[in-house]
Amino acid sequence: VVSNSSTPAANLSADAANVLTNLSSATNTKALKSELSSLGSKIDTKSKLVEQYQGQIDADSESKTNAEKELATIKENISTTKTSITGTQSQITRLQSQIATAQAAGQNVSSLQSQLTQLEQKKQQLEKEEHLLEKSRQEAQKMKLQREQYQQQLAGLKDSSAEFERTAAQIS
Repeated sequence: VVSNSSTPAANLSADAANVLTNLSSATNTKALKSELSSLGSKIDTKSKLVEQYQGQIDADSESKTNAEKELATIKENISTTKTSITGTQSQITRLQSQIATAQAAGQNVSSLQSQLTQLEQKKQQLEKEEHLLEKSRQEAQKMKLQREQYQQQLAGLKDSSAEFERTAAQIS
């Protein structure tokens, strides 16, 4: 009997050696057939193990390929991020320059705010005057309409008076 090794191929070799030993010493055909059947079963089992190991190797290989692709993507993202950071830093520098310019200009802001306040007050005054003018215009329009109504009433009264005088003249 050959000692067991850890690899499937070594186990198959050991099993084959056992069969050969049994063949040379066997006188019984049944024992040989049983041994052959056992060996066939072991070969099938070990073939399945080899298939499983190959499947695991293929899966590990695919996983490795995916990991390498992901690593390449990450490296590309890092490069893009570095470029973006450089752009952001230059933008920060420009903004700091603009802030300094704005702060220098800010010294005149107080004067400009005062002028703006004065202009706002003038605007409000003009809006009030515009409102009063609009109100006066509306009142003038009402008075014009009333005058026209009075003129119509007066014309109606004159017509009525003339009619009354004719009627009175006819009666007398």
